[in-house]
Amino acid sequence: MAFDILRNTGEVFGKPFVARGSATLDFNHDFKTDIVMTNFSGPPLLLLENKTQGHGNVVKFKLIGRSCTRDAIGARIELLTADGRKIVRFVDGSSSYLSCSESVISVGVGAEQRIAHVQIFWPYGKQQTWTDLRVGEEWRLIEGISSAFAIR
Repeated sequence: MAFDILRNTGEVFGKPFVARGSATLDFNHDFKTDIVMTNFSGPPLLLLENKTQGHGNVVKFKLIGRSCTRDAIGARIELLTADGRKIVRFVDGSSSYLSCSESVISVGVGAEQRIAHVQIFWPYGKQQTWTDLRVGEEWRLIEGISSAFAIR
C-alpha cells in the first residue's frame, strides 16, 4: 500500500533527497494547496503543484488584524456550515524550518455552497461574526470591520 501511494506522488518522492524547509500556498489560485520545499541535494527549490481532481468546494479566509498582529497570528476561525457541521482552524505563524506558509486559511467544505456562520476569535480576546458567505471565494475579514470582502 505505501508503495502505491509513493508511486502516485510523482518522481520527486521516488528518490531520496535532503530538505529542510517547506511551506504551503495556493500559487496558481485554483483553491488547491500547493507545497514549496527547499532541497539541498538537487535543484534548490521544489514547487509541488496540487493537481487533485474533484476535491470539493473550498472557502478561504485572510484575516487582517488591527489591534493584534496584521496577520492575526493566533486567531481561531469557527465555521458553521448550512448542514450544521462546525469546522475550526487557527492562524499559525510558522510551518517548517526557516519557512512560513501563506497566511490565507483554506477550508474544504465538501458540497456546501454557503457558510452559514463564521466567528473569529481574535488573539486579544475580541470576537466577531459574519453570516451567509459564499464558498469558492477568498474572504478578507478585518478586525473591527463588519463587512466581509470577497477577493476572488
